Amino acid sequence: MEPSDQQLLIERIGRTLLFFCGLATVIWFIPDWAREYQLPVQQPTKENRNVDFDLLSILKQLPDQPLHDEIIDGVRFIRYQLKNPPPQAQQIREILTEQSIENYHIIIDDIDHEIYIYIHGILHIRLLLIKQRVVPDPPKNATPMIAIVIGGLGHQNNKDITEHPIPLTLAFSPDAPFSISLAERSAQNWHEIIVDTRGLNIVQPEQILPFASGTLSQKPSKKQHENLTSLFPSFTQTKNPLALLTKKHLDIPSLIIQSKQQSIQDGFSGFLIEHDDPELPIVLEWAKKAQKEGFLIVMASEFRYRNVHHKQEPQVPATHE
Repeated sequence: MEPSDQQLLIERIGRTLLFFCGLATVIWFIPDWAREYQLPVQQPTKENRNVDFDLLSILKQLPDQPLHDEIIDGVRFIRYQLKNPPPQAQQIREILTEQSIENYHIIIDDIDHEIYIYIHGILHIRLLLIKQRVVPDPPKNATPMIAIVIGGLGHQNNKDITEHPIPLTLAFSPDAPFSISLAERSAQNWHEIIVDTRGLNIVQPEQILPFASGTLSQKPSKKQHENLTSLFPSFTQTKNPLALLTKKHLDIPSLIIQSKQQSIQDGFSGFLIEHDDPELPIVLEWAKKAQKEGFLIVMASEFRYRNVHHKQEPQVPATHE
């Protein structure tokens, strides 16, 4: 290689190394530049300040203190229990509309009201106005029946549930580690065993667990089996005895009252509570004293048997010869 070619090669290598060194330096200091740079802070306008202030004044229109007030993911959940929610909801909506605050109104089960309040297009508050539940006196000539269904069992060794003295309907997850042993123990204590198939696709779920006599599914089963108790959560009011009331926006005391009302009206009702619900001890304790209040706690299969026993034969029109 000629001396001139060597010199040219050395110069090219030097420029290349210099370029990469400069590039590495730039990359090294980019994070510092990014940390030092701050987006301009938007100054609160008069409109923003008025919105926050007006929301506080709107909440003061309600006569009672909230039962629950919690902020989850930036959204404030406020729950009130009122004697007559409709006029209160209408009054709040009128105030919001006058102040040009975006809001939407939802009626839940024709009883409770929920107002979504948006600020600058972002959900800011969910306001629940729940009607106070009042339990009527049980009829003297009959004992209303209530089934308590506990779902999602089998993940923990829940002796307080499996050894409970009142008959319960216990739904076990088929893939949970304690399901088989707990199902056997629960059956020995006269509880009803069903398989929690919510989110699963199982052809014959009753064969998965010992003593299982039914299922808890997400939706009502299209094929009803006469020898199975096919329960499902109820999202709307229904007289189907196998449809279970759920907490939704209610607390457990309100759910128990609602279940009492339905059992007095229809003769039976049932509600679903999950095994890890923090209010489950309230349910277990109430089940022990329910009979003194005039309500009989039964297994959910009682509803199915009741329907079978009271099933009316189709009337055949008389024929004249």
